[in-house]
Amino acid sequence: MLLLHEDIELGIIKSIGEREVTFHVANQEVTIPLTEEEEQELFDYIELPENDLLIPINMKTHKMCVPTDLETWNEETMDELIEASSKGAENNE
Repeated sequence: MLLLHEDIELGIIKSIGEREVTFHVANQEVTIPLTEEEEQELFDYIELPENDLLIPINMKTHKMCVPTDLETWNEETMDELIEASSKGAENNE
């Protein structure tokens, strides 16, 4: 998913209706109709506590770019972060 595209803006979910969602995007309201599958993807995405109500929106096509295929990272088990953190702590002592 490309977030640094000129047509992509972050939208804040304002309301979710039956088969539609309304976003506040770039000082305007955008209502996007949803299929049953898109509605379920959106609900699955926002019900996870690590996700928030900011959703990338393609402003040309008025389509959501819900990142449903991203794996969840557990920073505590990532060796490279643990190593970098240890080095940073050693340098600050």
